[in-house]
Amino acid sequence: MRGEYHPLVAEDLLEAATYYEHQQSGLGFAFLDEVDSGIQIIKDNPTAWSVVFGTIRKFRLKRFKAYSIRYRFCEEFDKIRF
Repeated sequence: MRGEYHPLVAEDLLEAATYYEHQQSGLGFAFLDEVDSGIQIIKDNPTAWSVVFGTIRKFRLKRFKAYSIRYRFCEEFDKIRF
């Protein structure tokens, strides 16, 4: 499964990870690890999560509940846009 990322994803992740790292040492890395795990889970089964708007789906992070991964799955081209 191919994944494509919106240009602002990296900026958003870095900002959130920096915030968590300032709260507690190592927490920023834990956040990024959970995001990476979530992306892999989505890639393994992209239709498992509900559509929340149009064709956009949402995967909520478990530990960092304030964050979710929003994505579009295009079955025709076998790709996910994060």
